[in-house]
Amino acid sequence: MAKIGDNMLGPGQGSIGNVVYYSMHGKNFVRAKPSKYNDRKSEAQLAQRARMQAVTGFLTPFRDLIRITWAAAATGRSPYHAAKSELMRNAIQGAPSDIGINYEAAMLSRGPLPLPEVVSVTLQEGKLLIEWTDNKEVADKHRHDTLVVMALETAKGTGEFKFTGVQRSAGSYLWEPAMKFPGDDKPHVWIAFRNSRETEMSDSMYVKVV
Repeated sequence: MAKIGDNMLGPGQGSIGNVVYYSMHGKNFVRAKPSKYNDRKSEAQLAQRARMQAVTGFLTPFRDLIRITWAAAATGRSPYHAAKSELMRNAIQGAPSDIGINYEAAMLSRGPLPLPEVVSVTLQEGKLLIEWTDNKEVADKHRHDTLVVMALETAKGTGEFKFTGVQRSAGSYLWEPAMKFPGDDKPHVWIAFRNSRETEMSDSMYVKVV
């Protein structure tokens, strides 16, 4: 929309159709709109854009999870932006032309609770058997912590998570996620623990599925 002065020769600004009106140094000018705009980005800008797209795509299925699992660690900003910043710093891999997520370094939870000494995940007919072992001190002090499980199926870009309610003392959990794993495809899996008061988390741990 153009803004024109009290008369056609008065100061004006804006556009009508393909014509742009503007004033400069007390004079009025008219020019045609460019037929197209060039959005040339440097290699560094393109690489940064690719990093942002990779991180955003990875976090999208876990947004509701991040609100909880990063809440205590997000000081002065939202949990989502805290997690995103962490991923941008530590979980990007690949050349600028092939940027992706380093899943082993990706943190879906952040907190001070201890992680088990040994964790294994086995795919059994579409179900994930998660088993863990703690040292005696952790097993005694944190026995009531509960398990959180997270999985990502990269072929379709779908993710799923669950606050299981299963206590650390149980030592195992059989999870049947809604997502399917066709053929020999195996998901990326992380685990974490939350205390019984639901005020603290552990860091997440990436576990290779066998």
